[in-house]
Amino acid sequence: MLAAVLYGQEDLRLEQVNDPTPDRGEIVIEVTTATTCGTDLKVWRRGGHARMLKPPTLFGHEAAGRIVALGEGVTGWTEGDRVVANNSAPCMACFFCRRQEYSLCTDLTFNNGTFAQYLKIPAPIVRHNLWSIPDDLPDTLASLTEPLACVLHGVARSGFSPELSQCWGCAPKIVVIGDGAIGLMFVGALAHQGAEVTLFGGSDQRLLIGQNLGQREFSTTDK
Repeated sequence: MLAAVLYGQEDLRLEQVNDPTPDRGEIVIEVTTATTCGTDLKVWRRGGHARMLKPPTLFGHEAAGRIVALGEGVTGWTEGDRVVANNSAPCMACFFCRRQEYSLCTDLTFNNGTFAQYLKIPAPIVRHNLWSIPDDLPDTLASLTEPLACVLHGVARSGFSPELSQCWGCAPKIVVIGDGAIGLMFVGALAHQGAEVTLFGGSDQRLLIGQNLGQREFSTTDK
């Protein structure tokens, strides 16, 4: 198959590599959509990541696709299922996992290699963080599941809830600083839940997207 392989700092190459074969508990998907996030850009610039990967290695960690092979012991899934696999899974055994602080897990299993025709999903991710894509949701949107989950987690940790509007008698006013992909997702999530959102950013094009998502436009480019 054709895949992107990271060899070092700003050294990413398209190569023919062996098609993956699933071991016990694993699956293989045909990648239909793979996104590039800020972490991918930083890893490419730095040539590696202390926890996620060590070059040379297959690259990319956010994708949607369809199952083409099942490893021994995998249940609940069939070939042809459309799925999105999150980019990591907790060990479920460390200090933080036992307290349900899964994002702080000290032994995360990572999912690398989405910039390829096929991707093998590690068994812990198949068990804990593999999700079926609804029929009416395109793969291009489903591939954003992981960053959207980060946004929804952030909204929940912020203390905001739709009930605040009822308590205060008006929409809570919230400022989002930064008009990147995550910032825009925060705008959409908060506005959808009834907040009055002001977005600070440096791109008129992105501020327009934010406005369509429900923000009050405010650009730093003119300040």
